[in-house]
Amino acid sequence: MRETFLIRDIKDNLFIECGIYGFRQDGHRNYYRALEEKVLELKGVKALISYDYYDESVFWEIFDRESYQKVKRITDPQNLFRDLYRKTHLNSTAAHFQTGYMSRSSIAS
Repeated sequence: MRETFLIRDIKDNLFIECGIYGFRQDGHRNYYRALEEKVLELKGVKALISYDYYDESVFWEIFDRESYQKVKRITDPQNLFRDLYRKTHLNSTAAHFQTGYMSRSSIAS
């Protein structure tokens, strides 16, 4: 029996992980975003150990929102924490940090 994963369309148990840390951007192209695009093209998934640049619709095409929400209802029934997209997406996370301390209403959204 196949286990449920939060990542859609993964049919293989073999994963290759690589990381790029401290890569300096040249100001002309976002190489982290280019890496995300290439990984998607190759039918891979970028791990969420760093910020992502996906727009929300692409993010939830990759990560199984329905399975995520089932887990979240059990582990965070009062919705005290942001959802996975807002926790990992660079612009969503930056907006929370720019406003200082988060109010309960901003966390629940």
